[in-house]
Amino acid sequence: MRSFVASACSCRYAEVDLLTRGSMEFRISTVLNACLLHRIQHYCKEGEMNTNRTPEVQMLERMLTEGFATGDTAIVDELCAPDLIEHQFGMTGVGEDAIQKVKRGIEQVHQGMPDISFTVEDWAQVGDIVWMRAEATGTNTGPFFGPPTGRTVRLTVIDIARVVDGRIVEHWGVPDRFAILVQSGRLDELLPPRKEHGATTDAAEQPVPLAPVVA
Repeated sequence: MRSFVASACSCRYAEVDLLTRGSMEFRISTVLNACLLHRIQHYCKEGEMNTNRTPEVQMLERMLTEGFATGDTAIVDELCAPDLIEHQFGMTGVGEDAIQKVKRGIEQVHQGMPDISFTVEDWAQVGDIVWMRAEATGTNTGPFFGPPTGRTVRLTVIDIARVVDGRIVEHWGVPDRFAILVQSGRLDELLPPRKEHGATTDAAEQPVPLAPVVA
């Protein structure tokens, strides 16, 4: 796995140890994403990025389009190995524990955004490792990080998986949760209310000094 990232991205950020720790919470930085996108043509011929997808890439695409987009959890049993190793934050697990967490994730996403759709934009495959970037659009008409807001949400989803004998045996997923929080309005709920210009601040709301104040 390390060699896949290092080969796909020639910049110095490839030295970051993203994939070798067994219990890590996998994240891909914006810079690394840019490097991967820039170098992806080394592994997929130009013009084949959205056509002639390998069977392994099609499996990842089906997880999104037939699973998360429809709420059908049966796709997990069909495409994932029983001893699946899941690294995605909030869904980490092994075997049946991982399978059930992925199924719950599918149910929650579809419940929160029943009309969500996915479009695969980029992909690459090196050996048994598949990398894919998809763009998703949905309307928050169900509970998701709170009550429904009715707002449209657009986000990027990065998926990396190891596929062996026609089954996904290991998976790292990075959905852009920050985009969901911002576009659904959840981030506004987490921020303190704004003060009107000229409004006074209560003493209890005064910021705590970082060092003792000397009179």
